[in-house]
Amino acid sequence: MIKQYLIFFSLLFCMYMGCAPYPQGKALYKEKCANCHGDKGQGLVSLYPSLKTSKIIRSSPGLIPCLVLHGTPQDSNYLNPVKMPANPNISEADMTNLINYLLSLQDNQRHSVALDSVRLWMDACN
Repeated sequence: MIKQYLIFFSLLFCMYMGCAPYPQGKALYKEKCANCHGDKGQGLVSLYPSLKTSKIIRSSPGLIPCLVLHGTPQDSNYLNPVKMPANPNISEADMTNLINYLLSLQDNQRHSVALDSVRLWMDACN
Protein backbone atom coordinates (compact mmCIF):
# COMPACT_ATOMS: atom_id res chain seq x y z
CA MET A 1 0.00 0.00 0.00
CA ILE A 2 2.84 2.42 0.83
CA LYS A 3 4.46 1.67 -2.52
CA GLN A 4 1.22 2.61 -4.30
CA TYR A 5 1.05 5.91 -2.42
CA LEU A 6 4.65 6.69 -3.33
CA ILE A 7 3.96 6.03 -7.00
CA PHE A 8 0.79 8.13 -6.89
CA PHE A 9 2.51 11.09 -5.23
CA SER A 10 5.50 10.84 -7.56
CA LEU A 11 3.20 11.02 -10.56
CA LEU A 12 1.28 13.87 -9.01
CA PHE A 13 4.53 15.75 -8.34
CA CYS A 14 5.66 15.24 -11.95
CA MET A 15 2.35 16.49 -13.27
CA TYR A 16 2.48 19.57 -11.06
CA MET A 17 6.19 20.45 -11.32
CA GLY A 18 6.99 18.96 -14.70
CA CYS A 19 9.49 16.19 -15.15
CA ALA A 20 11.57 17.67 -17.91
CA PRO A 21 15.02 16.14 -18.16
CA TYR A 22 17.98 18.30 -17.19
CA PRO A 23 16.10 21.25 -15.68
CA GLN A 24 19.32 23.25 -15.15
CA GLY A 25 20.24 22.79 -18.80
CA LYS A 26 16.73 23.73 -19.85
CA ALA A 27 16.87 26.93 -17.77
CA LEU A 28 20.23 27.87 -19.31
CA TYR A 29 18.87 27.07 -22.78
CA LYS A 30 15.86 29.33 -22.21
CA GLU A 31 18.13 32.14 -21.00
CA LYS A 32 20.85 31.92 -23.67
CA CYS A 33 19.51 30.04 -26.69
CA ALA A 34 15.72 30.03 -26.95
CA ASN A 35 15.39 33.56 -28.34
CA CYS A 36 16.93 32.37 -31.59
CA HIS A 37 16.58 28.59 -31.64
CA GLY A 38 13.02 28.54 -30.25
CA ASP A 39 11.54 27.29 -26.98
CA LYS A 40 11.72 23.68 -28.11
CA GLY A 41 14.83 23.88 -30.29
CA GLN A 42 12.83 24.04 -33.50
CA GLY A 43 14.89 26.92 -34.96
CA LEU A 44 13.67 29.38 -37.56
CA VAL A 45 13.87 28.33 -41.19
CA SER A 46 16.81 29.84 -43.07
CA LEU A 47 18.00 31.89 -40.08
CA TYR A 48 18.55 29.76 -36.99
CA PRO A 49 19.16 26.01 -37.25
CA SER A 50 16.92 23.50 -35.55
CA LEU A 51 18.62 21.91 -32.57
CA LYS A 52 16.10 19.07 -32.53
CA THR A 53 17.48 17.73 -35.81
CA SER A 54 21.07 18.96 -35.55
CA LYS A 55 23.65 16.48 -36.84
CA ILE A 56 26.30 18.15 -34.68
CA ILE A 57 24.32 17.55 -31.50
CA ARG A 58 23.43 14.01 -32.51
CA SER A 59 26.83 12.90 -33.81
CA SER A 60 29.46 15.26 -32.40
CA PRO A 61 28.45 16.70 -29.02
CA GLY A 62 32.14 17.40 -28.36
CA LEU A 63 31.89 20.34 -30.78
CA ILE A 64 29.12 22.06 -28.83
CA PRO A 65 31.35 23.69 -26.18
CA CYS A 66 33.46 25.49 -28.81
CA LEU A 67 30.36 26.71 -30.63
CA VAL A 68 28.79 27.97 -27.40
CA LEU A 69 31.96 29.48 -25.94
CA HIS A 70 33.16 31.21 -29.11
CA GLY A 71 29.97 31.65 -31.12
CA THR A 72 29.90 31.38 -34.89
CA PRO A 73 30.61 34.02 -37.52
CA GLN A 74 28.14 35.04 -40.16
CA ASP A 75 28.87 33.12 -43.34
CA SER A 76 28.92 35.11 -46.57
CA ASN A 77 27.71 32.02 -48.45
CA TYR A 78 24.54 32.07 -46.32
CA LEU A 79 25.27 28.70 -44.78
CA ASN A 80 25.12 30.57 -41.50
CA PRO A 81 23.25 33.80 -42.29
CA VAL A 82 23.19 35.08 -38.69
CA LYS A 83 26.12 35.36 -36.30
CA MET A 84 25.75 33.33 -33.09
CA PRO A 85 27.08 35.31 -30.11
CA ALA A 86 29.80 33.88 -27.89
CA ASN A 87 28.99 32.81 -24.34
CA PRO A 88 32.46 32.59 -22.79
CA ASN A 89 31.41 32.57 -19.13
CA ILE A 90 29.54 29.26 -18.99
CA SER A 91 30.89 26.91 -16.33
CA GLU A 92 31.77 23.30 -17.01
CA ALA A 93 28.78 22.11 -14.98
CA ASP A 94 26.40 24.44 -16.84
CA MET A 95 27.84 23.35 -20.19
CA THR A 96 27.32 19.70 -19.22
CA ASN A 97 23.70 20.39 -18.27
CA LEU A 98 23.14 22.37 -21.47
CA ILE A 99 24.57 19.63 -23.70
CA ASN A 100 22.53 16.96 -21.94
CA TYR A 101 19.40 19.05 -22.37
CA LEU A 102 20.20 19.52 -26.08
CA LEU A 103 20.71 15.77 -26.43
CA SER A 104 17.30 15.22 -24.80
CA LEU A 105 15.69 17.30 -27.57
CA GLN A 106 16.88 14.83 -30.19
CA ASP A 107 14.43 12.11 -31.20
CA ASN A 108 15.42 8.65 -29.95
CA GLN A 109 18.46 10.06 -28.15
CA ARG A 110 19.01 8.26 -24.86
CA HIS A 111 22.62 8.99 -23.93
CA SER A 112 24.18 11.76 -21.92
CA VAL A 113 27.63 13.24 -21.47
CA ALA A 114 29.70 13.42 -18.31
CA LEU A 115 31.36 16.43 -16.72
CA ASP A 116 34.83 14.95 -17.31
CA SER A 117 34.22 14.75 -21.07
CA VAL A 118 32.86 18.28 -21.22
CA ARG A 119 35.87 19.55 -19.25
CA LEU A 120 38.20 18.05 -21.88
CA TRP A 121 36.15 19.47 -24.74
CA MET A 122 36.13 22.94 -23.18
CA ASP A 123 39.90 22.83 -22.58
CA ALA A 124 40.43 21.90 -26.22
CA CYS A 125 38.54 25.03 -27.31
CA ASN A 126 40.91 27.47 -25.63
